Amino acid sequence: MSKCIISFEQYRNKVKRALLARKSELDQVWDPFVASWLAYAFMYEQDAQPQLFQELFQHLDTWSQEDSAWQFKRNIGPLFFLAWLRKQKNLPVNETYIHKALHLLQKTLNPDDKFSPLRAQDQILLIALGVSAIEQEEANERLRSFISSQIKGTPARRIIFSAALKEVGGDYPLYLSELPDIANIIAILWWSERENLPDKSKYWTQFAENIDTISLYRIDDFDTRRVLSDFELALLFEALVRETVNSVTIPLSRTERNVTK
Repeated sequence: MSKCIISFEQYRNKVKRALLARKSELDQVWDPFVASWLAYAFMYEQDAQPQLFQELFQHLDTWSQEDSAWQFKRNIGPLFFLAWLRKQKNLPVNETYIHKALHLLQKTLNPDDKFSPLRAQDQILLIALGVSAIEQEEANERLRSFISSQIKGTPARRIIFSAALKEVGGDYPLYLSELPDIANIIAILWWSERENLPDKSKYWTQFAENIDTISLYRIDDFDTRRVLSDFELALLFEALVRETVNSVTIPLSRTERNVTK
């Protein structure tokens, strides 16, 4: 498959268009979990589009006031994430909200529950951000203890859980390896940019070598490439934003280049 060369800035704009496409889908079918990751991505938007972030924030805020929002375990990440968003916007989080969120965390914080959302890497980071924003040491300590027991498995999982642990005041030594798996590569990219690791360029090289295996869009059943989840797309966008614009170039497949929305 032939390739062209594209700058970080161009590819970042391509990922941004994919995020906007996900936002359009969200307008049709509301999902607070998807909305949370899109809001996370747009928090790092350099080309100011405050209406996108504000719309997501307001929808999440309105949704959180519904009793039904608190009845499903899957919603724990978005509910805690909203507390973090409010802090980013210098808005208060009322005591009733904090009490309900911490009660939900206590009910869900069970290391023996194989189906706990706290075992999911795309949930735990949202939860950790929210717990850090609430600034209650007991909750931080309980989450630190839980997260520490979960740092195992794939490099991607270990990276995200370690990042969540850091949000609540913990630390875990990470030993990163070069693995040709796009989920791991995106997580490593995100971590290396977040921590500004000196050898991050080698992870961008790995990403370039595997870029033909991914699609930023949900296209059709006959496309064998892996479609990035909303979570992965948000992390990739943050990594691209953090990287110096035009510092290197990424080879992009013709298939990926021709995808338009």
